[in-house]
Amino acid sequence: MKKEITEQSIILCENIGLLRKSFGLSQKEMAQICGIGVSSLRKIEKEKIIPDISVEIIFLLSRHFNLPPKRFFTPLNEKDFKN
Repeated sequence: MKKEITEQSIILCENIGLLRKSFGLSQKEMAQICGIGVSSLRKIEKEKIIPDISVEIIFLLSRHFNLPPKRFFTPLNEKDFKN
């Protein structure tokens, strides 16, 4: 059974990439924050494994970047997390 790719899933992937780049993190550093391998992070950022992103990853990112989990499903921009 093929998993559906939703608009919110794509937004989540875009937000992960935006956060990584905005905070000057390497893919290796961001992968460590998410508890995944670099190759998995690359696939997420390229929107290749969207349906496989776990809730755990969202909560790890939420804690690390001090954002509520629901914010990862709406488009972020730098003003959302920069003072």
